[in-house]
Amino acid sequence: MQQLLSTGEEEAIVDWCRRMSDFFSLVTMLMLVSMAVAILQARSPQVIPGIHWGHRFLSRHPSIKLKYTISTTASDLPDTHAPWRILIVDGHSSHVAWPVVAYVLNHRIVPYCLPPHSTHLMQLLDIACFRPLERAYRAALQDFIYEHPEQSLGKQEFWDCLCIAHDQALTMTNILSGFEVSGIWPYCSEKVVDRYQNITEEAQSRPSTPFQMDHL
Repeated sequence: MQQLLSTGEEEAIVDWCRRMSDFFSLVTMLMLVSMAVAILQARSPQVIPGIHWGHRFLSRHPSIKLKYTISTTASDLPDTHAPWRILIVDGHSSHVAWPVVAYVLNHRIVPYCLPPHSTHLMQLLDIACFRPLERAYRAALQDFIYEHPEQSLGKQEFWDCLCIAHDQALTMTNILSGFEVSGIWPYCSEKVVDRYQNITEEAQSRPSTPFQMDHL
């Protein structure tokens, strides 16, 4: 049976899996097949991988595991004197697509994917910025209503309020506190565990709402 991809194309996918496992820790069958589709679309849009292609690919490349794969060496990374930076993302498919990964690595940016189901504990904007931004926007909106009781809120007024809230909430102090509270920097895994336990205990302490038939 003729292989769907050339040897060079399969080697490119192997390299992609190595880099994905280093920076994202998890390579799924969906991601593997998506990479093959991206390669095929560039030369043969009518051709798609069959239902068994992924398993056959893995049998040809036993060094690849769908969860943890072989490591990337320093020689795989671009050789430049620019400083390395880190980009923290969640596991959305748009963040782990190969064109995105290749672009950031070629620009000396290390993509780091947060573990699954942990963004409410570790995503910096969620835990340090969005709540102050919401409070500041509400305050700016109340000030606008008080100062212009007869004027409706249009697009321009919305942006004016949002800009005020942005300047008040997205400060360097709040942004840096997100790294500390999440335990990302300075590194402290206990902070994540403590936040998880607090959230779990709070959820368990909430009284359940009884089911009322007369509300139907």
